[in-house]
Amino acid sequence: MPNIEFYCNSCGACCMVAGKAGIMPSKEDGSCIHLNKNNQCEIYEERPYICRVNEIWKKEYKDVDYKEFCITTNKACNKLMDMLDIDPDLRIDENVYDK
Repeated sequence: MPNIEFYCNSCGACCMVAGKAGIMPSKEDGSCIHLNKNNQCEIYEERPYICRVNEIWKKEYKDVDYKEFCITTNKACNKLMDMLDIDPDLRIDENVYDK
């Protein structure tokens, strides 16, 4: 594994979309049933494969440079945040991986 980690700001966007899309069981508002009011996963240690960004990279994108995978994934996060009208201050700057 590379010596950088995928950056997550815990905005909850992916969990909101996963519920609405039927990827995960959802609450009345469409978010994943495991997303709590603080945008934290209540089953984080036991979360399913679809919620494990690093595992997805290892199994499905190993030939892609990890930093580029993270940047591309974070761009998708930003698009989800825009789509869900989440505070723009939570957007992830792709330069976070240059630090």
